[in-house]
Amino acid sequence: MRDIRGDLEERAAWLEKQISSAQAHFDMLVERFKAEHENRLKPVRAEFDAVHVLLGGEDRRLGSGATALKPQASAQGPQQAKLEQAQPAQQPQGKSPAQPASKPAPSPSQQPLVDFLARKLREVGAMPKDELRRLAVQEGYFAEAGGADADLEAALMQGVKATQVRQLPDGKFTAPSLLDTIRLRRAI
Repeated sequence: MRDIRGDLEERAAWLEKQISSAQAHFDMLVERFKAEHENRLKPVRAEFDAVHVLLGGEDRRLGSGATALKPQASAQGPQQAKLEQAQPAQQPQGKSPAQPASKPAPSPSQQPLVDFLARKLREVGAMPKDELRRLAVQEGYFAEAGGADADLEAALMQGVKATQVRQLPDGKFTAPSLLDTIRLRRAI
């Protein structure tokens, strides 16, 4: 019997070169695809930013009396619209999960809490729950920050279910991105 360790080491070195070559080719393809992907996204991101600038201008122009979230309601589908219409009838005496127990229903000039939160998230960007509570108290949705926790949590969860609000892995909340909206429309 002859010693074949030298042949095996030679074969292992040759296979290692093959693996390195395949990995280098793969890395090159990944970089090329990333560059192509980024080039395709540049004009879409520019349009996305322009739409958000226009949306912010419309929010400022129309104020809090009208909501800019009405177009999203059509993206939610008829089941969600029926659910939202049926909810007030199921709630006791004019209370909804998005409204505090110590404050009457919002006046016609004041939008629902979930719409207010979604609009602020679109205008400002991602925010923690404490900051959203402070803004809601400042806007007059709650008499004081201490009693707002349960109602704010309910409004945020209602917004998440209606895809008006998205919770990030770090616990902050944000408005859904254009890609989220597109995915939702494709799913429907």
